[in-house]
Amino acid sequence: MDDFENFLLKSRQSKLTNYANLFNSHQSLSVSALPGYGKSLIFTNILPYFLSQNFPDKFSTHLISCLDSNFAEIIYDLEFDQQHIHLLIIDDLTPFTINSTFLPLWDYLWAKRTALQRRLVFLFLTNQPIEPSLLGRLGFCYLENQKSLRPFSLDETAHFIHSVTSNKFKTDQIQQIYSVSSGNLRLIKSMVKEMDNGSSFDDLLKNPSPRISFFFNQIQSETPLSSEELKIQFPQFAAYFSPKPVSNLDISLTALEKRLFDLLLKNQGQILTRQAIVESVWSESKQFDLYDHSIDQLVYRLKNKLKGKFRIRSLKGRGFVLD
Repeated sequence: MDDFENFLLKSRQSKLTNYANLFNSHQSLSVSALPGYGKSLIFTNILPYFLSQNFPDKFSTHLISCLDSNFAEIIYDLEFDQQHIHLLIIDDLTPFTINSTFLPLWDYLWAKRTALQRRLVFLFLTNQPIEPSLLGRLGFCYLENQKSLRPFSLDETAHFIHSVTSNKFKTDQIQQIYSVSSGNLRLIKSMVKEMDNGSSFDDLLKNPSPRISFFFNQIQSETPLSSEELKIQFPQFAAYFSPKPVSNLDISLTALEKRLFDLLLKNQGQILTRQAIVESVWSESKQFDLYDHSIDQLVYRLKNKLKGKFRIRSLKGRGFVLD
């Protein structure tokens, strides 16, 4: 645990205790929050540590990501004893990472839960709420307790800024960053890095930088949010959202969608690998982290906008092709 995580452990102790009490009563929890609001930090790192320190003989925690290629096999291989309450944390849960082929897996977990007399509880982590029917019988557990993660406070933001830079930010600078970031750690970190490199606060709002543009592109890739919805949530960053009409198609695409469409159109009929798409569409990804499912969700959004005009096919293990 680093200094910032220890600070969060103290600042959110009452919340962590509430979660522990909920699991102790054999109830499950689903938490949704946009990328950057600390969902994974709090629930896959701090919460398991809190449970191990405060309830060492009560809980057995299992952390699994839907992005793991062996996701189902890992679950089937889990061993559950009768002494502990088993908390299964399922991260990266989205409509794009699960489908109907997982229904037998959810039924298996439901049967395990019954056999363990409800001593198997679940923590579902999502970027946006999902349709419970995607989880089969386990949809009941998903709906049992639903929460949205609150943004980071001004005090938490200040501690986070001090943890990611050696430069001394003034109180008014921290307040400015907090006021426009909506307490989003990814955006805060991007802004701090740009200001460390000499950009002024006003520059960040008016002139899209690669780092902050990449942040918003990732949010659009990982969630169903549109540019208009992001404008409402981050109004000061209006310059970063500029859907462009595509001539002759009567549709509007975001900058990222337009890049992908232009690439596919230029290579129409040819298979484009994921690597080729990353290098052309996310040229800045060499500097920043890019998650594989960002590509899938960008393709999914573009497919929906192009319905009836073009067809994008996904070829497993090979890439994508525009017909």
